[in-house]
Amino acid sequence: MVVSATSGDSGSHMRDSEMKDSILEVQRYPEITFTPQQADGQRASQGDFPATIRGILTLHGNPHPITLSMMVQPSGDRFTATTRFAVPYVAWGLKNPSLLIFRCADTVYVDVKTQGQVTWVPAGTANGAAAVR
Repeated sequence: MVVSATSGDSGSHMRDSEMKDSILEVQRYPEITFTPQQADGQRASQGDFPATIRGILTLHGNPHPITLSMMVQPSGDRFTATTRFAVPYVAWGLKNPSLLIFRCADTVYVDVKTQGQVTWVPAGTANGAAAVR
């Protein structure tokens, strides 16, 4: 998964500009990537179901292992998945954007909504796993 580092929107243009220019350095690190390594979950016979995705989040050029707890909403061979996760950006080596009386927490929470399509592979090929696009 690749996300443009300029796509974040907190609702404050001034705060977003500072975050993109000084903290994320989007000119130098234009993308944030998530590379899944393991997925766990069981599709329910009906409705939404939880899944856990373990992988590597690369932010500001540095890889960080992360586990995402997602809620998956299937619809035929398509799905929508949502998650919320914490990025402890100061602990991960990024600058704290606090200025004078404007104080920021050392962690930011990220809400994600993504869509995809599942293509089932017959048993015996690719370990019988599902390929997700």
